[in-house]
Amino acid sequence: MNFAHNRDREQTPDYLIQDDADSISRSWWQRRSLRLKTTVLAIAISTIPTFVVGSVAYYFAVDSVAQQTINLKKIAPAKSGGLPKLNSQEILATDTTNVYAPQRKFRLLLALGSALVAVGIGAIASALANRWLRPILQATQAVEQMAQGKYTTRLAIAGTDEIALFSRQLNRLAVHLTDFVQFQSRLTQQSVSIKDITLQLTRAKDWVEILTAVVQGSYQTFKAERVVYYQFDAQSAIRLRPRSAIAVAECATQGSRAIQNSNLSAELVREYLAPAYLPQIEVINDLAQANLTPAKQEYLESLGVKSCLIAPVMIENQLNGLLMVHQSATLIPWMNEEIEFLIQVATQIGFAITRLELLEQQKLAEIREKSAKEAIQARALSLLQEVEEVSQGDLTIRARVTEDEIGTIADSYNSTIESLQRLVNQTKSAATEVQLNTSANDLAVQSLAQETIAQATAISQMLEQVREMETSIGLVANQADRAETFAQQAAITIAREDQAMSLTVAEIKAVQQTVTQTATKAEKLGESSQEISQAVNLIGRFAAQTHLLALKAAIEAARAGEEGKGFAVIADEVRSLATQSAEATAEIETLVSKIQLETAEVVKAMHKGAAQIASGNELVEQTRQSLNQVNQVSSEISKLVSSITQATQQQSSTSAQVSQTIVEVAAIAEHNSQSATQVFNSVRELSAIAAKLQSHIAKFKT
Repeated sequence: MNFAHNRDREQTPDYLIQDDADSISRSWWQRRSLRLKTTVLAIAISTIPTFVVGSVAYYFAVDSVAQQTINLKKIAPAKSGGLPKLNSQEILATDTTNVYAPQRKFRLLLALGSALVAVGIGAIASALANRWLRPILQATQAVEQMAQGKYTTRLAIAGTDEIALFSRQLNRLAVHLTDFVQFQSRLTQQSVSIKDITLQLTRAKDWVEILTAVVQGSYQTFKAERVVYYQFDAQSAIRLRPRSAIAVAECATQGSRAIQNSNLSAELVREYLAPAYLPQIEVINDLAQANLTPAKQEYLESLGVKSCLIAPVMIENQLNGLLMVHQSATLIPWMNEEIEFLIQVATQIGFAITRLELLEQQKLAEIREKSAKEAIQARALSLLQEVEEVSQGDLTIRARVTEDEIGTIADSYNSTIESLQRLVNQTKSAATEVQLNTSANDLAVQSLAQETIAQATAISQMLEQVREMETSIGLVANQADRAETFAQQAAITIAREDQAMSLTVAEIKAVQQTVTQTATKAEKLGESSQEISQAVNLIGRFAAQTHLLALKAAIEAARAGEEGKGFAVIADEVRSLATQSAEATAEIETLVSKIQLETAEVVKAMHKGAAQIASGNELVEQTRQSLNQVNQVSSEISKLVSSITQATQQQSSTSAQVSQTIVEVAAIAEHNSQSATQVFNSVRELSAIAAKLQSHIAKFKT
């Protein structure tokens, strides 16, 4: 109760809390009701003017009476009884009771009249105020009743003024509040129903309990004549018959037709299982006006249904069933919250069946896992029994390999045993080899110790030889200094010869150039002699032709007889000249041939001389290069001799260090002799250990 009060306090708006706090600090007048305030204001407004008017009238009346009561008269001197004329006045006085009696009477009448008038006007004002405030008070009372939860309160509407308009709006507000409260009540009931159904679904152990709880809960919520669930049979990979839908759960009023375990028509099942079917709720407010397929129309009419809700239940995008709400007695315009309720229930069915399937799968998986564990445990026990003899040293045992997990372990175990077997065999071989080697090395180590002692003796002898070598190195250093001097002198001589060779090479090159030029001219002379020979040959051919022509002319002159004798003489002379020319040409040709031969020999000799000169030049150049190489070699020799000198000096110092090192080596050799003795003892111990190891390994069966 306190939690509820605190929640109400927390949910109260801040401005209401502020109003409650302000109401405590307000004055008495501010805390009065509107009726009292209006009445007081009406009386005050109506009586105050009356009292004001009465007070003003009373004031002027009293003033008038006072003026009339007091009379001032002037007294004449003659009537003064002989008194001297003093220019004064007389005042006549009477009793005040008599004088002010009219004034008091007027005041009393004025007060009574004003009071009566004020009371009458106040009563009239109060009555009018109460009458005018009655609608407002009624509206206030109605609002208070609505605040208390009486939403059926209504105000009487009279007239068209602001009060009537306010009353009309207030009545509309009451209607809306009534609808809203009813809507909230329905939502609350539906939420409670969904919660109850969901709890029942979570506790259900099979799909029969799930569907029964859904049908009963929906029946109690809708108050309909029938709530039924049609379930489609499972879809198999091989279809021997068409799929069907059977009513597996039903809740209906008494006297209604029972349809549980009945089937939907095949045509209607095909409509719902068609690929074009959209899984959405079907709302049928009036079957007569609904646009339905013939199969669906026939099904609903056969049950006498007038209004209907059909919600598909989808599981993994597959239609599992249809949740239907049938109303046969009257038409029902289904409200949105009812439609939404059925959609939520259908969704919960899908969730519950999916959860049930998952639980069944989990149970099956647990059973399979338990069976697998038991099989693995049995196989593991069998494996341990198979390899038990391995612990006794029998490495020839092998575990049986199967195709399960234990088979993998057995295979790995066999590999391990094989590796261990190989390791034991290798260890046996190694132990045997160690024992043999230690036996063989026993003598070797002993001889090593003796050799170490002999080595120390040899090192002492080596020390003496090193000292002798140190003396020889000094002699070598002196000889190297002399060789370096000779090498420097040879280098100077070679440099001079190199200059002479350079001049010789230059002169030979000049002679070679002259011979080459002469050979060129001789070649040109040979070419000219060839031209002369050609000209002589041409002249010889001309002489031969001339001789032939002269012979022909002589023959023709002989034929002519006497007439041709003179011509024959000329022809003979011409032939004689031709013969002489031919002889001269032959002699010239012979001379030219000799000239050509001699010229060719001269050219050949010159070329040969040029070649010999070139060869001589090359020899001189090679000699020069050889001298240069000799010079370089002598320089290298000089450097080497210098290096030898330095090396001998270093060797001299090194030999001293070597002597010292040999002394140290002698000490090390002595130490090695002792170490060799220790190694000899260790080898004997190792031989004993190898024998023990071999005896232990012999226990294993490989």
